[in-house]
Amino acid sequence: MRLLALLPCVGLFACADDTVPGPAATAALHIQAGAAAPTPALAELPDARRRALRDLAATALRECTVGQMPGELIACPDDAIASLLDVAAAAGPIEQGRVPVLVAAFGAPALPALTQALQHDDARQRRLAMLAMAQLGRTAEPAAAALLQAQQDPDAQVRALAEHALRRATGDTRELDRLRAQHEAATARDR
Repeated sequence: MRLLALLPCVGLFACADDTVPGPAATAALHIQAGAAAPTPALAELPDARRRALRDLAATALRECTVGQMPGELIACPDDAIASLLDVAAAAGPIEQGRVPVLVAAFGAPALPALTQALQHDDARQRRLAMLAMAQLGRTAEPAAAALLQAQQDPDAQVRALAEHALRRATGDTRELDRLRAQHEAATARDR
């Protein structure tokens, strides 16, 4: 599979049709964000397209490093993120650990898909979405309302991650500063 460097926000090119754009079409992507229609939910996509996106997501989780992603995933951030979360939730800890960094590489265009993932029935997908939101840091600030709402999630880990992600999104580092000071004091004591 040919991997292309992650392009800055390329919009939602070809996400609403039944085909996955090939590498040649993806290489030509230089359209503005918002120029295309919003993407349908992953469950509403035709089976062949959904399977293709899941296969690409599985490959990305196994083989891609930060800054690399199959062009077909880059072209459709909402569908790509939904596929990455879906595949990772059923995968092992290594793949799950890679999700936040890979998803955060999409930047602000990841927010709608991550916010939607916070409503997923599977707590693992909500946790992975929350980890990606935390990885986004201040970029996730526009999703602060969703992060506040996620603090009421039935899953304790999602609630804790929501608090952490909200602090990162709003720039509140008091708890981090306190923990860092404790760590430095403990390190100094142990010397």
